[in-house]
Amino acid sequence: MHYGLLIMEFIRNATGRVKEKSYNINKDTINILKDSKGLIFMTAHMGNWEMIIPIISKYKKIMAVVRDQNNSGGNKFFYKARNYKNTTLIASSGSKKEMIKSLYDNSLLVLASDQNTLKRGVMINFFGKAASIPKGAGHFHYQTKSKVVICFCILNKELNYDFHLEYLNIEKYNIEQKDELIVKVCELYVRKLEKIIIQYPEQYFWFHKKWDKDIYDS
Repeated sequence: MHYGLLIMEFIRNATGRVKEKSYNINKDTINILKDSKGLIFMTAHMGNWEMIIPIISKYKKIMAVVRDQNNSGGNKFFYKARNYKNTTLIASSGSKKEMIKSLYDNSLLVLASDQNTLKRGVMINFFGKAASIPKGAGHFHYQTKSKVVICFCILNKELNYDFHLEYLNIEKYNIEQKDELIVKVCELYVRKLEKIIIQYPEQYFWFHKKWDKDIYDS
């Protein structure tokens, strides 16, 4: 039921624009989005992640990292549907220099950080089992010192969305070594993700096998 609603809203948003009454946003979130500097935005395929770009674009420039579809027609549709004002889309296989440049240009870099990146990621315990988590957010934070924020766009009982950002407080750990910093960013993110999944398990979309295949075969 949840994902039927999500698909319908995505198609509707592709032909129109997201109305402000369809989501709740607090003052702290607005203040974060008004930060004049670049921000690294970590999210997941949780709630309605497709609402994130249109909401943020009302406040700040965006570069959103997206995954290209195998079907060319579907790929064109997704790019067109996500083509909002103040928004630049870049494929996940695209230039990392362009992503870093967007942060120096004071944009918000959107990263869905729950994909299974296999050997390219960092192994972090996710619900007690090691899972590969993308390094991107930690890498970009190390390179640019841009702040990291986390947000999950959650469907509430009134059938609109709660959109609240929070800073990932990495600075308090005072980590200078790159690999250690990347691991810490991933750990903090995964703990936040676990917590929100426990609260709203029906709103997390499992696109793929998150853990190593041996777990599923056992």
